Amino acid sequence: MDTVITAGLLSKSASAYEHIRTLAVRGELRPGRRLSPPDVAQALRISVTPVRDALTRLAAEGFILGSDGRGFFTRPVEVQEQHDLERLLALALLASLNGDFGRGGPGQSGIGALEAGFAEAGDRPQAGARCADAVTGFLVRAVESSGDAILPRLVRLAADRSRAVRVLALEEPAARQAELEELRALAANAGCGDLPGFGATLNRRMARLSEVLPGLVAAANAAASRLRFP
Repeated sequence: MDTVITAGLLSKSASAYEHIRTLAVRGELRPGRRLSPPDVAQALRISVTPVRDALTRLAAEGFILGSDGRGFFTRPVEVQEQHDLERLLALALLASLNGDFGRGGPGQSGIGALEAGFAEAGDRPQAGARCADAVTGFLVRAVESSGDAILPRLVRLAADRSRAVRVLALEEPAARQAELEELRALAANAGCGDLPGFGATLNRRMARLSEVLPGLVAAANAAASRLRFP
């Protein structure tokens, strides 16, 4: 009986976690709102305990804020955080590619998949979201090729936490082209061991992002503030 109850709680906790995490990744949580476990449980039509477990996990991963004695809160998107996440993703790329690019290795196939994803998105509806997901897939595939057991999870976490802003950043065709060219250049630099070139490309990329991030972050927070949950 205890095993059945525990399995049921774990299943409900996982369901609550996935539901709220998906909203956070899509930028669909109103910022600065208290996440009361009883209220969330009522909205999801499950009991409080699995909801509290899910919120604790989400807070540990940085998707929401959690504070002892104060409860859980949705968090606004912040410029510095997004800047740091993008730099982390680029450095993970450097740490993982290890010469695969240009030699027919996993890195080269990853670039091919990235280009195919961007081409498929074209100017179709939700092109920004499609390209953002293609970037995430490329980064995860690249770090998986390193054989590191932990890095792929960290990269996916960082990519998911920055997805809502990246979707907005990739809405325009010119921005999508710039993103593709920068990732190609970073990959090529990393693949041939050109550390000065990688650093220069990364600095150019971060400078470009620094110019547009304030507006993108403001737009992401404004869009989220108009939503209904929580």
